[in-house]
Amino acid sequence: MKAAWRGDVQEDKIFEKGLVQFRNGVDDRWRKIADYLHDKSANDVRAHYEALLYDISEIDSGWVQLPCYSDESEALGWDDGTLPKNPGRISFGSQGGTRTRQSDVERKKGIP
Repeated sequence: MKAAWRGDVQEDKIFEKGLVQFRNGVDDRWRKIADYLHDKSANDVRAHYEALLYDISEIDSGWVQLPCYSDESEALGWDDGTLPKNPGRISFGSQGGTRTRQSDVERKKGIP
């Protein structure tokens, strides 16, 4: 079951926001969402929604095989060197994490 939805990223975002704004049970839900989309009818919007539900049910039931990645970090796009060097630490300066904390510096005796 495939709908003839030819939406771009912006239309998909408008569609998603419409689903949140006009929840189940709202009168003329599909027409109200379609009003925000160019060249889409209420039937187009509803068919797209039902196609997405169908896809989800196919995935959840195991009928759609998920892609097999050789390395999880590769699948997440983390193999390009963009990971932070010190996860969980935030740096607001331009030192790139090379600055030492005051408590790490050895103090001279007699100086508090």
